[in-house]
Amino acid sequence: MKKIFTFLLAILIIFSFASCKKSKQEITAPPENDSVIYEEIGSGKNRFYLEIVFEEKEKNYLILTDESTVGSALEKLEIISGEQGDYGMYITAVEGEEHRYEKGGKYWAFYEDGQYASKSVDLTEIKNDKVYSLKVE
Repeated sequence: MKKIFTFLLAILIIFSFASCKKSKQEITAPPENDSVIYEEIGSGKNRFYLEIVFEEKEKNYLILTDESTVGSALEKLEIISGEQGDYGMYITAVEGEEHRYEKGGKYWAFYEDGQYASKSVDLTEIKNDKVYSLKVE
């Protein structure tokens, strides 16, 4: 009986430590959406959440960076690529998935806290813990 008790206690301790350890790769989302898991990428003093809505899937990141704009942070991490347009950066690809309005009628839209952003991604200053989104439309 003593061996069984010791074995069960050891199992309980192992599971306690395992459940307390949180992977650096899995960060809980901002308080308003705590059911989404965000993958942490990058490093730096600034942090923001990025939600990418592809045609077939979604990805969520917690971005850490020393860059000052969302666009420069995402370019440095090789998440986005694009061209300079009259109103700032025109995003042509996100994680390699390309969409150009002039070729197929779809494009990458940029959102800030669920609202269509008033500035292009390269002109948007990072606000810590803000949620930015890129969506195929």
